Amino acid sequence: MKILVTLRKGILVLPVSCSIQERKIGTDEIIEFEVSGDRIQAVHMLPGYTHNIINLSETENLVTVMWANELFDANRPDTFFEPV
Repeated sequence: MKILVTLRKGILVLPVSCSIQERKIGTDEIIEFEVSGDRIQAVHMLPGYTHNIINLSETENLVTVMWANELFDANRPDTFFEPV
């Protein structure tokens, strides 16, 4: 649901399963990763892609750890909303 223009961001999911969807802006092709806290792995959000994170658990809250290669600058935002 957000477009990353230059920012490089990673997501680590704990402790439940989720689906992470990415779509390159200007295309209809969706890349989807299913990840789980049972097997911890990082998913990198690609610049120029919009992404969406969906909790697949009906009973547990999704917890994510996110990091980026640069600080957010409110005067020069590089993340914009666009649906996957």
